[in-house]
Amino acid sequence: RYSQNLPSLARSLCRGSVKPELRREIKANQAILERYNVQPGSSVLLLNGMLIDLESADPLSLLKKLRGEAKTVGGLSSLGISFADINTLLKADLYKQSAKYGVDMRHDAVVYINDLEVDSDYHFWPRDLTELLRPSYPGMLKHVRKNIHNVVLVLKPSSPCIEQHLRLIATLLENNAPVRIGLVFSTESDTPSPTNLDDVFAAVVYNMLQSKGKATLKEFLVELADERLSLDAVLSEFDDVVGAKVDAAFLAANSHATQLGNQFVQNSGVSVCSLIVNGVVLSDLSDIESSLLETIQSQLPKLQKAIYLGEVNDNTNILDWYMQRDNILPRHNHEIMDESLSTVHLAELSKSGPAHGNLDDFLSTATWFPSQLAPVSMVIIGDFASEEGGALLRAVVAAKDKVKKSRFSLLFTSDNPLNLALWSALRKEAQFSALENVLNGALPDISNDEREMFRVVVKSHALIAESVLRVKDTGIMCNGRLITPLSSSLAQDIELIETLELKSGASRLQTILGSHGSDVIMRAGSVLRTQAPVNRISFPDLKVEHSRVAVPGEGPFEVQAVIDPLSSGAQQISQILHVLHSANLVTLRLFLNPREKLSEIPVRRFYRYVLQPELEFSEEGSVAPIRSRFTDLLPHLLLTMSLSTPINWMVASTHSPHDLDNIRLSDVEQAVHAEYTLEYLVIEGHSHDPLRYNNPTKGLQYNLVSQDRATDTIVMANLGYFQLKAGPGIWRLSLREGASREIYRITGVDGPGNLEESGHVTVTVADLTSTFITVDATKKPGMQERSISQENEIEQPSGNADSGIWDSLKSLVGKNGSPGTSTVNDTIHIFSVASGHLYERMLGVMMQSVLAHTKNPVKFWFLKNYLSPKFINSIPTIAKELGCEVEFVQYQWPSWLQSQTEKQRIIWGYKILFLDVLFPMSLKKIIFVDADQIVRADMKELIDLDLKGAPYGYTPFCDDRPEMDGFRFWKQGYWRNHLMGRSYHISALYVVDLQRFRLMSAGDRLRGQYQGLSQDPNSLANLDQDLPNNMIHHVPIYSLPQEWLWCETWCSDSSKYYAKTIDLCNNPLTKEPKLDRAMRIAPEWKDYDRRLKQILEKAYHPETDKTEEDNTKRDEKHTEL
Repeated sequence: RYSQNLPSLARSLCRGSVKPELRREIKANQAILERYNVQPGSSVLLLNGMLIDLESADPLSLLKKLRGEAKTVGGLSSLGISFADINTLLKADLYKQSAKYGVDMRHDAVVYINDLEVDSDYHFWPRDLTELLRPSYPGMLKHVRKNIHNVVLVLKPSSPCIEQHLRLIATLLENNAPVRIGLVFSTESDTPSPTNLDDVFAAVVYNMLQSKGKATLKEFLVELADERLSLDAVLSEFDDVVGAKVDAAFLAANSHATQLGNQFVQNSGVSVCSLIVNGVVLSDLSDIESSLLETIQSQLPKLQKAIYLGEVNDNTNILDWYMQRDNILPRHNHEIMDESLSTVHLAELSKSGPAHGNLDDFLSTATWFPSQLAPVSMVIIGDFASEEGGALLRAVVAAKDKVKKSRFSLLFTSDNPLNLALWSALRKEAQFSALENVLNGALPDISNDEREMFRVVVKSHALIAESVLRVKDTGIMCNGRLITPLSSSLAQDIELIETLELKSGASRLQTILGSHGSDVIMRAGSVLRTQAPVNRISFPDLKVEHSRVAVPGEGPFEVQAVIDPLSSGAQQISQILHVLHSANLVTLRLFLNPREKLSEIPVRRFYRYVLQPELEFSEEGSVAPIRSRFTDLLPHLLLTMSLSTPINWMVASTHSPHDLDNIRLSDVEQAVHAEYTLEYLVIEGHSHDPLRYNNPTKGLQYNLVSQDRATDTIVMANLGYFQLKAGPGIWRLSLREGASREIYRITGVDGPGNLEESGHVTVTVADLTSTFITVDATKKPGMQERSISQENEIEQPSGNADSGIWDSLKSLVGKNGSPGTSTVNDTIHIFSVASGHLYERMLGVMMQSVLAHTKNPVKFWFLKNYLSPKFINSIPTIAKELGCEVEFVQYQWPSWLQSQTEKQRIIWGYKILFLDVLFPMSLKKIIFVDADQIVRADMKELIDLDLKGAPYGYTPFCDDRPEMDGFRFWKQGYWRNHLMGRSYHISALYVVDLQRFRLMSAGDRLRGQYQGLSQDPNSLANLDQDLPNNMIHHVPIYSLPQEWLWCETWCSDSSKYYAKTIDLCNNPLTKEPKLDRAMRIAPEWKDYDRRLKQILEKAYHPETDKTEEDNTKRDEKHTEL
């Protein structure tokens, strides 16, 4: 009640007093919360430790999280684990390795060719590690004289990868990258030969390092990178530098590096051609430089944190620090460490079908050896009479003394004497010795009953292997994680499997669930592995005596809420908590986190979160509509009604007779009501080129098509972002016909989409939650030099009314009441925005003034987001009566772009931030005209104006009314210095060359600058004007002739005679109401307004709104220059 009605209750709340003990406890808790980066005044919601983002929280996404959590909790609960232990397990955050597993790279085999801490090349660099904590450009590595980024290349010079490795070495050295480079040499020959490139190259490098030093060696390697590596090239270059003969004696004397290299490769398991970056092994060389940079960037945050906390200082050996971390293992095996390996959910198997039921029975009745409590359970799968199966079983037996925390069981896939003997021996003695006896030829006595029983067992085992585990030959299931197929190298790595499982979470599982036994630990591990990756946090040390509210529940969910009760976050959380508690499944702990001092009321809105704990029914038995009710509002306030929706919803007000922008309850006879409709679901995504460092494919155009609708868009440079309107159903995403399809092809997709053989992506929108996809697009062979931004074709309209970039609703009517037939070249396109009945009325007047003076066909484009349903419904009649076309466009403010909270500022943002993506690609030029303008000239003059290469043209503010000099802020301070003699331009009218705008990525530049400036609430006071004027040095503005915009506030009376448009901008001195000003300044305004009323009467039939005149006279909130 208090948070959702704060404006009306604020005064009474201020009269209260705060107890000293409550104040002290809150301050103590806030000191603890700051360790978790939760500042005073912040609101945080945790569900079983999962952070719920309040900015994007909505009932559907919350329900999705609850269902995912319920699946995990239900699986653990079915194993007999208590809710208390389940909460402990979830907060332990098991099986969520934040860093990739690596291998210890400290070995004498590594030949380092540079040392940042010693070499003179780096003596100008700072040694202070705190340099890493200073801000830097994305992707840039700080130059610090410490061996922070250690990269080892495992070389086999005769392999094809050597040329990539040498180019990488040359690139790093030539660009003075802050990377320490080490080499490991591997060869297959037992005796070094002067004709073997591997032997010769390794010996030459080792000898040169010892005899000539690092500087000469680096020059040698850079020279070799410029040519195809061969034995002759190596010998020739070596002879030029050293002059020594490479013979058998030379090789024998310099074979040390190769011998150690072979030893390193064998012991570590790292394959040749790999890169090792601070222990992390990179085997994919398709984009070696990008992979290296991404790995380094992913490792930096933990090091920066350690530096900040004082755990790492200038005396720390950084390589040793990395090698001592939990993600470093004794060996590397990509088959075992592969993150894409599947996991079988081992709880509630009997509910998944007969074959899964067989697996459940097997796990419950299997013979495990050795028979001990073990946190790691491995099922060894195969035909152990085969070569592969026998090798796997012998590897398990050989590792028996090293894997002391594991137990094993055998799953037989074939009926043969050896498998029968193994099965029978284990039944009699569940120990490794039983297996060893059989493998050594000591077979047990087997009865006929056992033979018959084994035939039944094998059938069940084979069904499990084939239908459930999908194992063809051999495999290992370790705590549900399935490792298959297996290569012969796995025989050395049974110990590695145990080590990896223990580090991932099995060790902690044993600590928490040891009393439940090995079977429960195994199954619980599989459940935790199959849950979606999520980071969990908790606030265990908070004081609870005075500032905590605790509400017990009976279910498995624990909710911790940290709330500033006087915040917008509290308005959201309060109803969520109420609904969750109503379900009686949640234990609730609420902590207060208010700001200590407030200079003004922090929340200026009445708020209702439309979320019910259960369905409500009418007296007739039908489901009652979901609605929100606002009661006890202050009748004298001027209010605006708006909707806060999930980020992927496009919602429009579809019915209300009231002006929802200007509501004063004292003037309304009955309740104000409005109905909203969900019109579209937005598909969002990123588009990158994986072969170009995952750079955004800016300018690339996509189509989204279903059976009856089509929409297209252009990819932004900002994150490669794109957005398309859709709805429930199956959609086809493809490259747009033209330059996009000619130059690029789609090569991959991540998210709810499938890449088809035809090259398009099938996207299924199956529910109302957000749909986000990442598309990989690469250039076709032979297209590397072509630029998509310069070759996007300007195509003629297809004739399909729904082919606009945002599936613009429809081209309503053309001249003479028929669809418009004007081509894009001779139709004048006018864009405008409006909100509220007053400005919609002015919009109708502006339309008439444009049409009265423009001879060409005119098409108006209106932003639909904030138009009233009354005006939208009248548009067909207005368009028909005036003889023009009207089309609506919509766009959802991207989640990554800094948002605005005031409606007026949001509308200003739409005027400038999305010009490149709002309109069809076929549109060449468009003119923005403010709703409160009167046009007195042919707009074709403005369309035909040469903008001299600028993407848009604005009119400068007038300077010839001296009494306004005190309000001309651009003449002083920041703006005077920034403009450097240029004009400050007004945004009431401007013309945009959309081709040029897109070509120079003007939209991306404007959004990038906006993102930086908007972090400061005091910047961009007039967003739609300040932003383009601020960017004038990067996105040039063509100054339109002064007569294109006249405003009485700023321009002299004498210049009005030449005015081509009149803007009704506000006067800060007189504060004259806008309607009064319109009728006084522009005599024709009354005639236009009279005709508009006649048209609207026809649209509304005979009914007229008696209160319209009174409502539109209000002019209290629409302030502008």
